Amino acid sequence: MPPSSRAHVLDRLIGAELPRFQSMSDVRAFEAQAPFAERVAAASTYEALQLGAALNPGAPAIHFLPNASPQEPPQTLTHAQLMARVTQAANLFHTLGVGPGSVVSLVLPLLPQAFVALLRRRRRSLLRVRRPL
Repeated sequence: MPPSSRAHVLDRLIGAELPRFQSMSDVRAFEAQAPFAERVAAASTYEALQLGAALNPGAPAIHFLPNASPQEPPQTLTHAQLMARVTQAANLFHTLGVGPGSVVSLVLPLLPQAFVALLRRRRRSLLRVRRPL
């Protein structure tokens, strides 16, 4: 089944409808259908973002309420915008010498920019995150 017709694009085994679980035994039976590596369509968060951007680049990826007020319209990043910013951040970190095995610490408030920085990390880099108080 092509990813665009599945109810959940990251799971290769889910069809047009999401499964319904009544008990833990239902969950175990569902998970026993195939090993995780065979059923999940993305091997990393970055690949999952790429998949979402390829399927629907204009769809919202992040909604952010800058002043935590539901009366104000949220700032929205689409999948395409998020991928562009993640790629931009990856290029910046690469220019600064960050690569596989590098350790990066981020001290950022929970803003869209923090998610961009978090999502850009490479699989073999170690990232420490601290939220300011």
